[in-house]
Amino acid sequence: MNRIQQYWYNQAIAEYTSSARTVELSHWMQRLSISPDLIRQAIRISDDEMVHAQMCYDIAAKLGCTQSLPLDKMQLTLAQEFEPLSKSMLLVLVQSYCFGETVAVPLFSAMRKSSSEEAVIKVFDRILDDEPRHAKFGWLSLAWCHENVTGVAQWLPEVVPVAIERMRKAYANHPPFDPQPSQSELDWGLFPRERYGEILEKTIATTYNQRLAHYGIKLN
Repeated sequence: MNRIQQYWYNQAIAEYTSSARTVELSHWMQRLSISPDLIRQAIRISDDEMVHAQMCYDIAAKLGCTQSLPLDKMQLTLAQEFEPLSKSMLLVLVQSYCFGETVAVPLFSAMRKSSSEEAVIKVFDRILDDEPRHAKFGWLSLAWCHENVTGVAQWLPEVVPVAIERMRKAYANHPPFDPQPSQSELDWGLFPRERYGEILEKTIATTYNQRLAHYGIKLN
């Protein structure tokens, strides 16, 4: 695959993975008797991510990609990293929804601005319609759990640094394209990888810190 095909193929993998993992999160939330409204929101998010995955794969296919998604190699389940389950759920909520979905908004906004192909802009517009709601779900779920789930207030100062470290590692693990993207590649959605970390750090300094101040947490 060329780099444009690979980009959209990888994006389809990421969106499909997010959908599957959100389904499991909704099941965790049911097991823990979280607010039914929040559970329904999680189920809707999973459906959104499936739509995103299909749209991304359609672009890859339009550009000549014929590979199916490598389902046997994809991380489609959540790891229960802690006992009890509620602590594991807290880490997932903070890392993937409060942090991940929040930074996705400025990231995809920047990607959209640097693209010009109509099919690409259509995908980014759909994603940008959904991501703010996904981020809101994360922060609302955190607030609800902080008030209603035993242990969350105690665990949050421990979980937040773990989530931040993982976000920084993920966003820094994008060496610049070599050679740099051509204008055609930029038009089709490729984005300078070095900007991922820059956008994350700006979001940490602004939105994350503003939101976490309510819980007495300050990020460096």
